[in-house]
Amino acid sequence: MLPAKLRAFCFGILMVSLRLEDDRAIYHWTLTGTNTGPGGTGRAVRIRGYEVWQIGAESLIARSRGNFDAEDYRRQLEASSQGTKDSLMNRREFNLNLLLAVPALTSIIPQAPSQLRVNGERVNAHLRELAQFGKTPEGGTHRLAYSDADLQARQYAMRLMRGAKLEVSIDAAGNIVGRRAGSDTALKTLMIGSHIDSVPAGGSYDGQVGSMGAIEVAETLAENNVRLRHPFEVVLFQNEEGGTMGSTALARGLTEKDLNLVTNSKKTIREGIKFIGGDPDKLASAVRKKGDLAGYVELHIEQGGLLHQEKINIGVVEGIVGVFWWEVTVEGFANHAGTTPMNQRRDALLAAAKYIDAVNRIVTSMPGRQVGTVGK
Repeated sequence: MLPAKLRAFCFGILMVSLRLEDDRAIYHWTLTGTNTGPGGTGRAVRIRGYEVWQIGAESLIARSRGNFDAEDYRRQLEASSQGTKDSLMNRREFNLNLLLAVPALTSIIPQAPSQLRVNGERVNAHLRELAQFGKTPEGGTHRLAYSDADLQARQYAMRLMRGAKLEVSIDAAGNIVGRRAGSDTALKTLMIGSHIDSVPAGGSYDGQVGSMGAIEVAETLAENNVRLRHPFEVVLFQNEEGGTMGSTALARGLTEKDLNLVTNSKKTIREGIKFIGGDPDKLASAVRKKGDLAGYVELHIEQGGLLHQEKINIGVVEGIVGVFWWEVTVEGFANHAGTTPMNQRRDALLAAAKYIDAVNRIVTSMPGRQVGTVGK
């Protein structure tokens, strides 16, 4: 079964996808299983114009009854006998909480947006079913982009998207896009999603949780007859593990050099795009220009282990790794191992070992979150 913190993530992405609908309402909270949000356990405190829910020791939800004024809310909370300065979030504490909001919907729905809950059992079932495509004996996933397993998984995902009442298409770059129209055609699109291809002998959550979580959002909205004002799209990017090709195609487009790259499936990017139903001759149509989207949200598993170590269920990304790659060749000279004096040797492996050690020492000698890796 999907761990509890990932089930909480799926609820979080539901609320994120709705957050851009109405900036008059704002939430601060740490997701802790099912015990979150208005209607969950916690004490309510009313401060002029706001309703504040205290859930646990630090988690706060603030709901505005009118236009939300964050500074006014903070001043009142500090002055309130029920709230203390310690309850407010500074930048560090913000990383332990999720900034979300509730939507202003244009149609009447069976339950209030703040009461919507994703179906955790359904998400788990979808993840288990998806993991069958490219399943390894060790229980992981080997689903390379443009492979038969990738194609089968894409077909499975598209069936789920159609079941969630999305209009499904494959863009020229091979990305899968599921769209639902909003009630206001003047508004820009809200987009959520991830990818379902894997690295060689990879895991069953990387990218897949974000993809199945996004589809679950669409299913939850559909079964509750929620229509957003914004157009809403679920996107599954192609070949993200082979160089973020799908998202690059959407953001800036692919070059001829990109298209000629050979992937782990032994196909070029150009051949792979054709294999999955795209059209490399019409890639310009897949590009979204700056300002086309109202926002994009991607749910992702934690890969650094920090939240797990601190027993924190969910976090907000504060920064992203900027990757630089270098290919280094160390040259030496082969000679007789038994008779060549040590001071005359040119041992390439010894030089490489010193270089590897230097990378580690330099990276760890400076404060910060930088990392350095030597390998292939």
